[in-house]
Amino acid sequence: MVMISSCIATTTAVVVCSLGSSLTVSAFTIYPSIHTRIPSPQLPKTRTSLRSSIAPNPPTADAPGLDDDETARDGLNIADFVDDLERFSLEEGTAAETGRGDPGEVDSRPDSGQQRTDNNPSTKFGSPISDGLKEINKAMIGLLKGALFDTVYAGEDRAYARFYALETIARMPYFSYLSILHLYETLGTWRKAKYLKLHFAEGDNELHHLMIMEELGGNDLFFDRFLAQHIAFGYFAMVCVLYLINPVEAYNLNEDVEQHAFETYDAFLKENSLLLKSLPAPKAAIEYYVKGDMYMFDAFQTGCEIRRPEINNLYDTFAAIRDDEAAHVNTMKQLQTELDVPLVHDEECQLEMF
Repeated sequence: MVMISSCIATTTAVVVCSLGSSLTVSAFTIYPSIHTRIPSPQLPKTRTSLRSSIAPNPPTADAPGLDDDETARDGLNIADFVDDLERFSLEEGTAAETGRGDPGEVDSRPDSGQQRTDNNPSTKFGSPISDGLKEINKAMIGLLKGALFDTVYAGEDRAYARFYALETIARMPYFSYLSILHLYETLGTWRKAKYLKLHFAEGDNELHHLMIMEELGGNDLFFDRFLAQHIAFGYFAMVCVLYLINPVEAYNLNEDVEQHAFETYDAFLKENSLLLKSLPAPKAAIEYYVKGDMYMFDAFQTGCEIRRPEINNLYDTFAAIRDDEAAHVNTMKQLQTELDVPLVHDEECQLEMF
């Protein structure tokens, strides 16, 4: 009971820390106009931009229709125009220093005169996060890894239980994304079936990982089921809040979780390759990767290349799972930056399906 209380306390601290840091950063990313409306060459250089279309630029001195005669006829004040032009030039110089002026990028400031896009949840509802917050996310995942997975699930005989807990927790963000996207659709705020499909397919992939670990005996102990499921419940609620506040933050946090999963499976394969190659593949793995309908498997692949894992033994099974986690990492990265994430089933992907 002392170990359970310690793990729950650690998880609660991680949740509170994440929400506190996210709310603090969101106060400055959602309302950046508080400190950016006054042009200054000393603006912070840590702000990045999501790629997007750029609205028409303000007129410059060389633009047609702005000579002195036409300005006088339109009743404009020359002094005011010069002041505006100098202010615009100063802002453009600041934009060049921060990289904001590159084609294909958009300033997230609501008063910047540039338009937001709605190609994915991040560009519709999110704001870029700082490198500092990204480091906080990594530190929190490292804390959870050290306090839970490296202690409770230490030992070679606890590997499958560790993977069961990892898959139980790691699939929660996709449920959270779907819940919030369904909420937006219900309220008539935003609808993009592509991302509902993507996150559902990702959750389906993690479900089959979980089924494989259950077949291997990872959920045999009540303690392991109790701990993993209760942490997963709290994680689901936390990600729902993060996704409402800023999808970019939620995607970045999950990128670190999936990166941890990839590294865990990769290390396990390297340390146990000979043993794993001598063991048969679980039935759940064969049904999913070989005999099953590959439509949902293809649906979470970002890019125009298809994957067809060969499953001949337990090593191949864990290699396929590891590669799935790498695909999730790649997707989370793209969702933080790309205008529109390319999927295998998109029209622009010319594929020859096997």
